[in-house]
Amino acid sequence: MIFTELVLHNFGVYKGRHTVDLQPSQINKPIILFGGLNGGGKTTFLDALQLTIFGKFAKCSNRRELNYNDYLKEAINRHVSPEEGATLELEFHHYNEGKKTVYRIKRLWKSTGKGIKESMEVLKNNVLDHIMSEHWYEHVDDFFPINISGLFFFDGEKIENLANTESSADIIKTGIMSLLGIDLVDKLRDDLRTIERRRLSKQADRNTYKLIEEIEKEISNIKISHKKYHEEVAHKNSKIDILNRQIENAKKSYKQHGGEIYEQRELIEKQHQYNQQKLKNNEDNIRRFIEGAAPFLLVQELINKAKNLAEKEKEALVNQTLVSIIEERDSDIIAKFSKASKEKSIVEILNVILSDDRNKRENSAKHGATLNIKPEDLHSFDKVFFSKLKKEASRLKQTYEDIIEELTISDKKLSTIPEEDLIRGVAEQLWIAENNQKIAQGELNALSDLFFETDKLLSSKQSALDRLLHSENDEQLSTHRDRNILEHTREVQKTLMIYRQCLIEKHIGRLETLIKESFISLIRKSDLVSNIQISLEDFSLHVISHDEQIIPTSRLSAGERQLLAISILWGLAKASGRPLPSIIDTPLGRLDSEHRRHLIDNYFSKASHQMILLSTDTEIDAEYRNDLESSIGKEYHIQYNEKLKSSTITPGYF
Repeated sequence: MIFTELVLHNFGVYKGRHTVDLQPSQINKPIILFGGLNGGGKTTFLDALQLTIFGKFAKCSNRRELNYNDYLKEAINRHVSPEEGATLELEFHHYNEGKKTVYRIKRLWKSTGKGIKESMEVLKNNVLDHIMSEHWYEHVDDFFPINISGLFFFDGEKIENLANTESSADIIKTGIMSLLGIDLVDKLRDDLRTIERRRLSKQADRNTYKLIEEIEKEISNIKISHKKYHEEVAHKNSKIDILNRQIENAKKSYKQHGGEIYEQRELIEKQHQYNQQKLKNNEDNIRRFIEGAAPFLLVQELINKAKNLAEKEKEALVNQTLVSIIEERDSDIIAKFSKASKEKSIVEILNVILSDDRNKRENSAKHGATLNIKPEDLHSFDKVFFSKLKKEASRLKQTYEDIIEELTISDKKLSTIPEEDLIRGVAEQLWIAENNQKIAQGELNALSDLFFETDKLLSSKQSALDRLLHSENDEQLSTHRDRNILEHTREVQKTLMIYRQCLIEKHIGRLETLIKESFISLIRKSDLVSNIQISLEDFSLHVISHDEQIIPTSRLSAGERQLLAISILWGLAKASGRPLPSIIDTPLGRLDSEHRRHLIDNYFSKASHQMILLSTDTEIDAEYRNDLESSIGKEYHIQYNEKLKSSTITPGYF
């Protein structure tokens, strides 16, 4: 299939008629690149494609909880009369056994005052096909199966959610069932069970037959509820995805406005007060230190001099007493030495020595008593004393500087705390978003419980009906033909179940290989993953490391999870064998530059024969656009024109 033309008339932000040629210019140029700012109409373009093809089953971005008619009413451009209505047209080529057929789908609707009137036309080779026009929903799967539309229409920003175990299992199960025709096997099995029940019910007595009818009616009603809950669960999951993005945006805004530091304001204020008290205590300690022995540090040199002077004064006092006594003693010694020694020189030398000693003592004795302090009184002012004072002074100084630094930091934090009035509105938005998400999650849990309850009830009722039919009729089957039909029906059902399981087992391995190859080609980390495994029981996907350990998807980066999700879709698309166009809104999502490069180089030009990309110029910028140029078949720019009150689509990316 190839999309060749899309027409939007009064749809969303597109006022008037807008025709876009989607035919790739060459086979080796599959990319149709659309560029524009957010809010310009790119997502509306994607919605238009889906709505034209799938109608009430389309997964449009802004449908929310609106019913189909209300959504159609809101989709009419607000600058035109609702009675004028809106129109969408899609032309595509479809190939069957090498033969090309041109189809044109035209979907139009308008307000009648009482409600919405919708009509649809399908032209086949420019001829109106009445049957397809009236029964399009029965034919759409021949071209673009609704169940696998998510493999080809997707939003790059939402794609990361598919990488978690539950979501990936869901899409893999849906893909396998649709792509391998297993849903047809299941339908055939159900049809055979219906035939079996009808045959058995014919042989039942009136009372049993009435009971059978009641159980079948219950089963029919349960199936309606079962389908309803399944759709509501899917819708609620989509709503939660939207709310999660709102929470993320609200958190960013809250953080930008200082919300996180506002939450810590009491702690910051207490810390600041604590630091102030620490400073006061430190200053008190410094004051006590100054009032104590600290001043001695200022006169340490004078004290040392005083100690020396006191020693000299003590020595002078002693010598003052000794000088007269020593003079008499020395005269006596010399006289005795003169009598005893015949050596005159020895006596002279001794006389000189004693004379010098007396002179020194006389000079010392002349030293006045200035301080009148005993040297012992200054002994406590030694090196140890002054060393302790210096250490304490240094400690008090360092403590003071540390506290001042802490005070500066806490004061700076205080100055950045936003005013309550400023943060209140942003905090309220975050609270509302988180509260809505909790409510939605609660509703989802309740719906999931109801879905599983109806699932169990449906299975229980079907089993009860089977038991009733067989127990009442095994001995009542009157004809050999009826017995044969029922026996063959049961055998076929068993065979179908065996075939179903074999079909899944056979193709799961191929799908694992396709997803693994896609992931490795995108991630470019050969050492990250050695294998991809899909459970045959619940279709959950597991990434296996080279040491044969399961890598939880939570351990992958956001970019790696997005590439894994794209690999799942790519693998399923390749497994489908259906040459269908791919349409991606916000193609690079929230990827970093490295992972963006992987998609640019290895995905967009290879994933499909027609790849429609709806991007902003900050995603696929000039550099990336130039890298893709050899694969670009057409380029368009989407921009809202205030004067025209409409978005416009013009040739050229920028």
